[in-house]
Amino acid sequence: MSFGAAFLETAKEMAKEAVDKAVEAVEEATKEAAYELPKRFGEEAATEYLPERIGEMFYPNAQFEMEGVAYETDDFGNIFKVNGEVRPGTEYVLDGVEYQSDAYGQTFKVDGTGRAIEENGQDALEDAKPKLSPEEISQKQNQAIESVESGEIVLETNQEKGNYGEMKVDQDLREKGYERISTDAVTDLKDPTHKGIDGVYYNPDGDPPYLIVDAKYDKAKLKDEIGDGRQMSQKWIDARLDDAVGKDVADEIRMAQLNGDVGCYVGKVAKGGDLTAEVIYQQVDEAGEIVKGV
Repeated sequence: MSFGAAFLETAKEMAKEAVDKAVEAVEEATKEAAYELPKRFGEEAATEYLPERIGEMFYPNAQFEMEGVAYETDDFGNIFKVNGEVRPGTEYVLDGVEYQSDAYGQTFKVDGTGRAIEENGQDALEDAKPKLSPEEISQKQNQAIESVESGEIVLETNQEKGNYGEMKVDQDLREKGYERISTDAVTDLKDPTHKGIDGVYYNPDGDPPYLIVDAKYDKAKLKDEIGDGRQMSQKWIDARLDDAVGKDVADEIRMAQLNGDVGCYVGKVAKGGDLTAEVIYQQVDEAGEIVKGV
């Protein structure tokens, strides 16, 4: 063998040895990083190396067992199924399709906002939401509002601005002595956007006792709807009132309206982009047109 050939062979061996060492180092580092498994979903994970993990992440679409419990992960490595059952209250993605499960583990396809595609699925998801007390709702809303007004969170999307507006109106009317009697209060900036009436409120000593309010952030305006008339018009409200407060309470409100005890308003929040600006209430008529500020 010539000197040149021998040198080339030695170089190849050295290169192979370097690559092997590098691979070994990466595998060892991965194993070491995966040794301490983090807490997931409030459960203490097993503290042992699993081939299903890379560092702090599970492999996507994996099936494995830990301490006799079977797990499955979605497209992003998130555990969504335990012992063959979908975890309650879980969002996950399979084959690029988004899913969400309710409090009983029943699964529905959802769109990008977390809204169920099937109509009956949306009803089930709404019914499965944790029922918060008025005090818990107030606390969560106040915390979310404070995080925005302190500058900790910046409102970037229309969804966040709309939810901030609804929570701000809830807070303002709560301070004015009104109780929210519609049941789907927003308590998080990331909550799905309302498709119906934003809020219905009651104060037996109020003038008027009942308020039906649609919150609008800064320059947002009421929309013209197809079929049910303009947003916040009497026809539009009547078509959605049962869903907002239930049939019995809705009928009470309809009777009160005959006596002039119901007011319909737009609550303007953050006028001019000022997050601390006072909420301005603009009354709307039966056609959904603004008639005056109060």
